Amino acid sequence: GGTIEMNMNVSKGIIQDVKITGDFFHIKDIEVIERALENTKHEEKAIRKVLNQFDLGQYFNNITQDDLVAIMF
Repeated sequence: GGTIEMNMNVSKGIIQDVKITGDFFHIKDIEVIERALENTKHEEKAIRKVLNQFDLGQYFNNITQDDLVAIMF
């Protein structure tokens, strides 16, 4: 798998902005997911609800939703 890093600002329990970087292969623009996560509660259930809207395989190679959630906490 590739490496992935996430920088995010959280204020009062709400994700303000997100930047995902790494050497993962992506077909679609990752910025769509970054924008979707903005204004989401910084809690696993809320984050998974956003991520469920996307076919993550189109954005990440060998990176699962669990991997993404793990690096957010």
